[in-house]
Amino acid sequence: MRRLNFASFGDDAAITAMATDPDGNLIVTGTTSNLQTRNAAQPASLEAGVLRSDDLGKTWTRLGRPPEDVKGVVPDPVYPQILFAAGDKGIYKTVDAGQNWRKVYSWTGQFIGALTIDPGNHLRLAAASYYGPFVRSVDGGETWTTIAASPYHVAADPNGSGGLLAWDTSLSISRDWGVSFEKLSPPGGAITAASFSPMRPGWIYAATTAASAGTLSVSKDSGVTWTHTSSPARYTGFLYFAVDPNQPDTLVGMASDATYRSTDGGASWAKASALGVGISPYQPLPYAYVGRQCSAGGGLFVAQSHGPRFPTFAAQLAFSQDYGTTSGVPQLTYVTSMSMIGCSVYVTRGTTPQPFVAKLAADGSTLWATYLGGSDMDVPVALTVDSKGAVYVAGHTTSPDFPVDAPRIGPRGVSSVFVVKYAPGGAVSYSVLAGGSSGVMASALAADDGGNAYIIGSTDSTDLPTTPGVFKTTLEITDPWSGFLTKLSPSASAVFTTYLGASATSIVIGPTGELVISGTGSAPFLASPNGAAHFVMELDSAAARMVGGVYLSGTGGGYGPFLAKDNSGNAVAMGSVYVYPPTAVVTPGAYTPPDFASGCMGIKTNYYGGTGLYVTKLRISDLKTVYGALLTMTCGPQYQPTMSVDAHGAVALGFATGGGLALRNPFLTGAACGINSGAVMRLSADGGSLDFASYLDACYSPVVASAPDGSLYAGAKHGYSGPTGVLRIPATTPSGISIDRISNAFSGDASAVAPGGLYAIEGTGFAPPTADLGLAPSRDLPAELNGVRVTFNGAPGSILRTGTGRVIVAAPPELPAEDAASPQNRSRRKVGAGFTAVRLIYNGVASEPVWAPVTKSLPGLMTKDGLTPMDDDGYATGAVRNQDGSVNDIDHPAPVGSTVTLMATGLGSAGPSFSPGTVAQAAGQPAATALYSTWTRATPGYYPPAETVTWVPGLVSAVFQIQVHVPSGVSGTDVGNGVKLAPVGVLFQPQLYVYPSVSNVVGVYVK
Repeated sequence: MRRLNFASFGDDAAITAMATDPDGNLIVTGTTSNLQTRNAAQPASLEAGVLRSDDLGKTWTRLGRPPEDVKGVVPDPVYPQILFAAGDKGIYKTVDAGQNWRKVYSWTGQFIGALTIDPGNHLRLAAASYYGPFVRSVDGGETWTTIAASPYHVAADPNGSGGLLAWDTSLSISRDWGVSFEKLSPPGGAITAASFSPMRPGWIYAATTAASAGTLSVSKDSGVTWTHTSSPARYTGFLYFAVDPNQPDTLVGMASDATYRSTDGGASWAKASALGVGISPYQPLPYAYVGRQCSAGGGLFVAQSHGPRFPTFAAQLAFSQDYGTTSGVPQLTYVTSMSMIGCSVYVTRGTTPQPFVAKLAADGSTLWATYLGGSDMDVPVALTVDSKGAVYVAGHTTSPDFPVDAPRIGPRGVSSVFVVKYAPGGAVSYSVLAGGSSGVMASALAADDGGNAYIIGSTDSTDLPTTPGVFKTTLEITDPWSGFLTKLSPSASAVFTTYLGASATSIVIGPTGELVISGTGSAPFLASPNGAAHFVMELDSAAARMVGGVYLSGTGGGYGPFLAKDNSGNAVAMGSVYVYPPTAVVTPGAYTPPDFASGCMGIKTNYYGGTGLYVTKLRISDLKTVYGALLTMTCGPQYQPTMSVDAHGAVALGFATGGGLALRNPFLTGAACGINSGAVMRLSADGGSLDFASYLDACYSPVVASAPDGSLYAGAKHGYSGPTGVLRIPATTPSGISIDRISNAFSGDASAVAPGGLYAIEGTGFAPPTADLGLAPSRDLPAELNGVRVTFNGAPGSILRTGTGRVIVAAPPELPAEDAASPQNRSRRKVGAGFTAVRLIYNGVASEPVWAPVTKSLPGLMTKDGLTPMDDDGYATGAVRNQDGSVNDIDHPAPVGSTVTLMATGLGSAGPSFSPGTVAQAAGQPAATALYSTWTRATPGYYPPAETVTWVPGLVSAVFQIQVHVPSGVSGTDVGNGVKLAPVGVLFQPQLYVYPSVSNVVGVYVK
C-alpha cells in the first residue's frame, strides 16, 4: 500500500467520489482550498468572501477573498471601489473593488462585533469586537486609535452628525466620533439592540430585556429623555433592530422567536411571516434597507439562518419587497453581514472549500486537475466515467455564477443541481444547471454507453420541468421532499424528467437501458413496508412505468441504499443496518463475520448503536437475489459508507467503525481514530468469502474505487485534521501467512497493544504443532516455539502457546510511546499515537508486517475462559480468587468488605527490570499505571488510593494480580440466596462519570 498525493492537497480537503476509467486512471472529485491545478479547465477558485449586487440580487459581482474569512463589510460612500472588511485577525482595505486586500489594523481573537463608517465623513471609521478593543480611524483606515470604552456593538448616525452608539449590556453615545462618550439610561434592563432613526435627527431607539420580558423605548432628544413604546419580544429583547431610512415609522426587529415589523412607530407589531430567526446576535445587522429609488415601496434584504423559505442551507440572503410578508428566492450561503450604499448591497460570507476534479495516472501522477464552481457553495456528490473515458460530475450549488455553457433546465430556485461533463483530456464538454423554484439536491449519477447522463436527487419544488408520459409528472407531497430523475442527452438537453414519489439515493443503468433506482421509505406501487425500509425499484428505459421492485428486508433506518453494478448483469445494493437483532437478507453460503469476545473499542457492554452493513446482489433483469450478506461490526458503521464493484463482481466497501471488525490480510489491525476509524473491506464476487479487510491510518469513511487491474483505491483523511490523499491497495494479496487479528489474550480487546502484555496472534497460513507452556511455565518463555517467532518492530516476543492459526505471545517491554490521547479516552484516540509493526515467522517464512496501534496501558481482565476468551452477550465470569484463596463462583461468593483478586495483562511497561516472558519470583509491586476499580468512587475531598497491583510468583511476568475491595451497595444480577453477579472493570482514575472502563468487564459473585 502506498499513498498517492494530489498536488497541494490541503488539510481542509475532502474526497466525495472516485471512479476509474477503462485505462486504469483514477478520477477524483471533492473539495479543497489548496489545489495545484494542471491542464485545468478552471485554473482558479471562484469562491468569494465579499460580493456586491447592483440589481437587488439578480446578479452578483465577486469582490475577492481577503486573507481570511471576514464578518463585516462597509463600502466607502464616496468611492465605492474602496471597501473595508473585518475578520478575526484584523481589518482589511481594498482600493480596487476587491482585487487586492491589505491589512490596515491587527487584533487577536474572534471578531464578534461591528464595523461602521460615518456617512457624513467617509474618512471616519469605527470597529468593535467582543474579544478585542473598540477602535476608530479618521484618515480612511490608515491609522487607528483605541477608544476607552469597549463594547462590541457600534452604530454610526445615518444622519451624518458624527455620532456613535455603542453598547454591550449598557448604552453610550459619542457625539464626536469616539473622542468622548456619555452613558445613556433607557428604562428597562440590559441593552440588547439600539438604533438611530435615519430621517429624524436626535431620535434613538433602545431595546432592553429584564427577566423574560423585552421592552422598546425611544428618545427624541439624543437620549436625554425616554418614552416606552410596545415590544413583541416575548422571551428577551430584540436581538436586532433597525429603522427604515425611507419610512421612519417602519421598524423591523428580530426577537428570539421571530422577526417582527411595525408600520406605526412601534405602537403595534406583526410577525414577518416570510422571515425566520437570523444569524448570530453578536454579528452585524442582518438587514439592509432598500431605497424607493431602487425598488418601488422600498423593502429590505435579510440574512436568515432558518425560516419558511430557508429550509436547506445556513444563513441565506433574500430580498423582500414588503418587509417580510413575502420573500424572494434565498441566495448565497453562510452570509455573515451586509450593508447598503445607494442601490448596491454588499455581503460577506464564510468561505467554504471549492470543488475540484482531478485525473491521476496509475502511478499517482496528475494528468489534469481543475477547480469547479462559482462564488458560493458548490457541493460535488457523485462522479462516474463512461465507456469512452468521459467524466461526469454532479452535485448541487447555490452559486449565482456557476460556470455553465448549456441552457438551464427548469426555473431558478434556492439551489440547483449541476452536471459537468469532461472529455478524457480534461476539457469541459458541457456544464448545465437544473432544478425548480424551491430546493433541489443531487444524490447520485450514472451514464450509459451512448453518452447520456442520469441524475437523481431530492426536491421540494413542485415545478420541475417534467415531460409527458413519464412515471410521475406531479409532486404529491406527503413528505416535503421527493425523489426525481432527469436524463440528459450528450448535448446536455433534458430527455426526460420525472418525480419518483419516494426518496432516491442511487441509480445504475441496466444492459438494455433499465433504470434501477434505490431509495428509502415506501416504494411507489409496492405495498407499504412494515416500518422504515430500503428498496430497489426498476423503471423502463423511458422512465414511463415501473417494471419491478423489492424491499431489502429489515434494512431501514441507516445509510443507503447505494447501488453499483458488475459486468454480469447484476446490481449490488449496500446500506447500513440499525436493526438489532438484524433482519437483513442473508443467504446460505454468504460470508458471516465472527463474533468477537471484546466489544466496541474492547468493551462488550459499551454498545454505540448500529449493527453493520448489508450487501445484497440482485439480477438486474428481475431483481432476484443472487446473494445476501450481513457484515456485522461491534461498533457499527459510522458516517456514510461507500461502495465500488469491480468488473468481476467483487464488492469493495469503505466505512468508519471502531473495534470488533473482522480483518483479512490487513495493513493495520486496530482502530486508529476510535469509533471513527476508517476501514476498507472487499467481499468476493460470490459473497462467500472476505478477500481483504483492514483498518486505515485515517479517520472517517474513505471513498473507494476499483481499478480494472483489481487494485483498490481509498480516498482518506489522515487523522481528524491532517491531509487528505488516496491510498492504493495492490491487486495482489500476500501469499502464505496472514495476520488477521492481534488481541489481548485475556479480554479479546483488539484495539491496541501495550508493552509487555500477552496477545493472541490469529490468522491463516501457519499450522505449527500445538504446544502450551502455560501461565506458570517451568522456565522462562522462549523467543521461538515449534518454529514460530513473533517480532514487534523487530524485537522478539516470548512465545507461550502455538497452534493452528493462533499463537499467544508476550510483547516486548518497550514499544513506541503513546503520545497523543490519554488512555482513558481511547474512543477519541488520534492517528499518530504510535504503531508497532508485527510479523509472524513460521519455519523461516515471514508474514507481511501488519501495524497495530500502541497504547501506554490497556488492561485485559482474565475470564474463566482463560487464554481463549469467548463471546458473551453481557460480560463473562471472571477468573477471580476470594480473600480466603477460594475460587470465586456462585457457591463461593465474596463477602462485602472482603478483597478479591483479579488477573490482568496489558498493564504496560512496569520498570526497567521487567521482562514479560520471565517467570516472576516474587509478588513485587511494579511501576505500572495506577488503576482503580469501577467499584471505587471519588467524593469531594476524598481521592481513594489506587488498587494494589503485583506480579504473581510462579506466573509469567506479563500477568499481574489486582486486589479489589468489595464495597457495600454493589449492583448486579440476583442469582439466588442473596448472591449477586456483579460486573467490575478497571479505570485510570476513580469513577467520576468515567465510562467506559479501560478494561473488559468481568462478573464477580458477591454476597
